[in-house]
Amino acid sequence: MISGKVDYLRKNTIAGWVNSTGQERAEVRITIRGERHVTRADIERKGTKTPANIFGFRLVLPEDFTTAALFDGTLIVEAKQEGETVRLGIWDPLAIAAKLDALDPTMLQRALVFLEPGRRALLEQALATKRDLAPAEPVTALLKPADFDEEFYLETHKDVRTAVVRGTVQSGFHHYTLYGRAEGRQLMLARLPKP
Repeated sequence: MISGKVDYLRKNTIAGWVNSTGQERAEVRITIRGERHVTRADIERKGTKTPANIFGFRLVLPEDFTTAALFDGTLIVEAKQEGETVRLGIWDPLAIAAKLDALDPTMLQRALVFLEPGRRALLEQALATKRDLAPAEPVTALLKPADFDEEFYLETHKDVRTAVVRGTVQSGFHHYTLYGRAEGRQLMLARLPKP
């Protein structure tokens, strides 16, 4: 029995892995709106814990896609080996990204308010440092919590306002997530807008 996951989709590149149980390498079929593209799962995955029968695949697609395409039927990814064909699952972090991608920014702002404070702080820190994110995306501006009073923060901390004007940081919230929280900077929580 074969199995596998899609663990990467950014713009026009898709990648993942297949657990091959047979003698031959698995074929990976990616169907885009009825048009099939085929590659082999033949990239050795290096790592001390990677079993010998797991191989990666990577394919450049003819156009750019978002992670939502894996869920709305635009992209169908299957693996085939020795007559057996299975649809590949989606790696959990990629599935979460697809769900976030589908959220309206206003709803995402409101959802952040309800996260447990420790998890929220980790998310804010990850977003502020843009780990594993495309460089020119102003993610913190999009995900700014609705309860952070930007105006108060910039008025209270003139050095931060200067840094924003100079382009050193994107916003007061961006500064707060990178430095302000650790420095114990004063902030004010704004009331949440009514839906």
